[in-house]
Amino acid sequence: RQTVETTREPMKAVPGVTEVYSDGSAMFPRDHQPPTAAWGIAWKAANQWRVEAGICPGRHTSARAELWAALQACRVIESRGTVVTDCKSNAKGLARVIQWQSLPKWLAKTTAGDLWTQAVPAVKGKDIQVVWIPSHQTPEQLAEKGRNPRWHEGNKLADEAAGQRCETLQPSQQLVE
Repeated sequence: RQTVETTREPMKAVPGVTEVYSDGSAMFPRDHQPPTAAWGIAWKAANQWRVEAGICPGRHTSARAELWAALQACRVIESRGTVVTDCKSNAKGLARVIQWQSLPKWLAKTTAGDLWTQAVPAVKGKDIQVVWIPSHQTPEQLAEKGRNPRWHEGNKLADEAAGQRCETLQPSQQLVE
């Protein structure tokens, strides 16, 4: 697999935002094209949904895209709020970083260690709770699992933003042929 290098400025805090949804998406073509991965986040401001999406930095994998999305979500929160993610490992890892206000060595040694090093600055001085929800669930299914059913909409928007951005990274079929 090839690495596609990209750069992107980290998100900035958005005053008043207290709940941000994050998701990542990746595509692994079978025609010798490099994998592509993107992230998406969604939040409500002034009763309107806002979404942001971008290219996963470094090596393109779904795990890295999910993590970058969660880190971007943490950055959007100004001081206190909740990040809702459908990636359980990121929820657990970020909870540790928030609890300890430092990066556990085991996270720094993962294939996304370069991204994990940005976790402490993303949460420093903030009161952030990270919540995991199962992906692709209806509001009713979330409620049955003890999760807030209104989280469905934000998760779906973040998922769609990541997926749409990921699709834009794929070469056109004409180019592939």
